[in-house]
Amino acid sequence: MYFFALHRWCQYFRSHWLSYAPILNITTYVPDGDNGPNYPEAFGHFTFGNDQVKHRFLRNPIFVNDHYCTYKSPNETNPYVSYWKYNEDVRPKPGTWVGIWLAIYWGCYYDHYFEISCCHKNVFLNSYVDG
Repeated sequence: MYFFALHRWCQYFRSHWLSYAPILNITTYVPDGDNGPNYPEAFGHFTFGNDQVKHRFLRNPIFVNDHYCTYKSPNETNPYVSYWKYNEDVRPKPGTWVGIWLAIYWGCYYDHYFEISCCHKNVFLNSYVDG
Protein backbone atom coordinates (compact mmCIF):
# COMPACT_ATOMS: atom_id res chain seq x y z
CA MET A 1 0.00 0.00 0.00
CA TYR A 2 1.87 3.12 1.21
CA PHE A 3 5.42 3.07 2.49
CA PHE A 4 7.45 6.18 3.12
CA ALA A 5 10.78 6.56 4.85
CA LEU A 6 10.52 8.39 8.16
CA HIS A 7 13.08 11.01 7.12
CA ARG A 8 10.86 11.94 4.17
CA TRP A 9 7.96 12.58 6.54
CA CYS A 10 9.94 14.59 9.07
CA GLN A 11 11.08 17.11 6.51
CA TYR A 12 7.41 17.86 5.71
CA PHE A 13 6.19 18.46 9.25
CA ARG A 14 7.17 21.94 10.40
CA SER A 15 6.09 24.25 13.16
CA HIS A 16 6.28 27.88 14.20
CA TRP A 17 5.34 29.28 17.60
CA LEU A 18 3.78 32.72 17.15
CA SER A 19 5.48 35.21 19.47
CA TYR A 20 2.51 37.58 19.78
CA ALA A 21 -0.16 35.02 20.75
CA PRO A 22 -0.50 31.46 22.10
CA ILE A 23 -0.89 29.96 18.63
CA LEU A 24 1.03 27.10 17.05
CA ASN A 25 1.35 27.12 13.27
CA ILE A 26 2.02 23.73 11.66
CA THR A 27 2.69 22.75 8.07
CA THR A 28 2.10 19.13 7.06
CA TYR A 29 2.70 17.35 3.79
CA VAL A 30 1.66 13.89 2.61
CA PRO A 31 3.81 12.44 -0.20
CA ASP A 32 1.94 11.32 -3.29
CA GLY A 33 1.35 7.59 -3.64
CA ASP A 34 0.88 5.05 -6.39
CA ASN A 35 -2.75 6.18 -6.81
CA GLY A 36 -1.91 9.84 -7.45
CA PRO A 37 -1.84 12.94 -5.27
CA ASN A 38 -2.47 12.79 -1.54
CA TYR A 39 -3.54 15.48 0.91
CA PRO A 40 -3.61 15.73 4.70
CA GLU A 41 -7.28 14.90 5.41
CA ALA A 42 -7.47 14.50 9.19
CA PHE A 43 -5.38 15.04 12.32
CA GLY A 44 -5.52 13.16 15.60
CA HIS A 45 -3.57 12.50 18.78
CA PHE A 46 -2.14 16.03 18.55
CA THR A 47 -0.10 17.10 21.61
CA PHE A 48 2.90 19.16 22.57
CA GLY A 49 5.03 19.17 25.68
CA ASN A 50 8.35 19.28 27.47
CA ASP A 51 9.31 19.04 31.15
CA GLN A 52 7.62 22.42 31.83
CA VAL A 53 4.38 22.44 29.82
CA LYS A 54 1.98 19.95 28.24
CA HIS A 55 -1.09 20.40 26.07
CA ARG A 56 -3.39 18.13 24.04
CA PHE A 57 -5.16 19.68 21.06
CA LEU A 58 -6.80 16.45 19.88
CA ARG A 59 -7.26 12.90 21.07
CA ASN A 60 -9.61 11.57 18.42
CA PRO A 61 -9.17 12.49 14.76
CA ILE A 62 -10.95 15.41 13.13
CA PHE A 63 -11.15 16.25 9.45
CA VAL A 64 -9.04 19.19 8.25
CA ASN A 65 -8.09 20.83 4.97
CA ASP A 66 -11.70 21.28 3.78
CA HIS A 67 -12.16 17.49 3.84
CA TYR A 68 -15.14 15.59 5.25
CA CYS A 69 -15.48 11.79 5.44
CA THR A 70 -14.76 10.68 1.90
CA TYR A 71 -15.62 14.07 0.37
CA LYS A 72 -12.53 15.45 -1.32
CA SER A 73 -12.74 19.19 -1.79
CA PRO A 74 -11.15 20.89 -4.80
CA ASN A 75 -9.69 23.32 -2.23
CA GLU A 76 -7.51 20.75 -0.42
CA THR A 77 -3.85 21.76 -0.31
CA ASN A 78 -0.61 19.86 0.12
CA PRO A 79 1.30 21.09 2.02
CA TYR A 80 -1.46 22.10 4.43
CA VAL A 81 -0.96 25.00 6.87
CA SER A 82 -3.06 25.27 10.03
CA TYR A 83 -3.12 27.40 13.19
CA TRP A 84 -3.92 26.00 16.64
CA LYS A 85 -4.78 28.16 19.67
CA TYR A 86 -3.90 27.01 23.16
CA ASN A 87 -4.10 28.48 26.66
CA GLU A 88 -1.57 31.09 27.72
CA ASP A 89 -0.77 29.12 30.90
CA VAL A 90 0.79 26.29 28.83
CA ARG A 91 2.69 28.59 26.48
CA PRO A 92 6.28 27.34 26.07
CA LYS A 93 9.05 29.72 27.11
CA PRO A 94 11.13 31.27 24.33
CA GLY A 95 14.45 29.49 23.88
CA THR A 96 13.10 26.05 24.83
CA TRP A 97 12.55 22.86 22.85
CA VAL A 98 9.09 21.31 22.74
CA GLY A 99 8.05 17.92 21.37
CA ILE A 100 5.05 17.86 19.04
CA TRP A 101 3.21 14.60 18.33
CA LEU A 102 0.63 14.31 15.57
CA ALA A 103 -1.20 11.58 13.66
CA ILE A 104 -1.73 12.57 10.02
CA TYR A 105 -4.47 10.79 8.05
CA TRP A 106 -4.97 10.67 4.27
CA GLY A 107 -6.63 8.53 1.62
CA CYS A 108 -9.85 8.22 3.65
CA TYR A 109 -12.56 5.91 2.30
CA TYR A 110 -15.58 3.89 3.44
CA ASP A 111 -14.54 0.31 4.19
CA HIS A 112 -16.80 -2.73 3.76
CA TYR A 113 -18.29 -2.07 7.24
CA PHE A 114 -19.30 1.45 6.10
CA GLU A 115 -16.81 2.99 8.49
CA ILE A 116 -14.21 5.57 7.56
CA SER A 117 -10.74 4.10 7.12
CA CYS A 118 -7.63 6.10 6.33
CA CYS A 119 -3.94 5.63 5.82
CA HIS A 120 -2.04 7.34 8.63
CA LYS A 121 1.37 8.15 9.98
CA ASN A 122 2.32 9.14 13.53
CA VAL A 123 4.96 11.87 13.40
CA PHE A 124 7.11 13.64 15.98
CA LEU A 125 8.89 16.97 15.74
CA ASN A 126 11.29 18.50 18.25
CA SER A 127 10.41 22.18 17.83
CA TYR A 128 12.42 25.22 18.98
CA VAL A 129 10.43 28.13 20.43
CA ASP A 130 11.86 31.38 19.07
CA GLY A 131 12.34 34.35 21.37
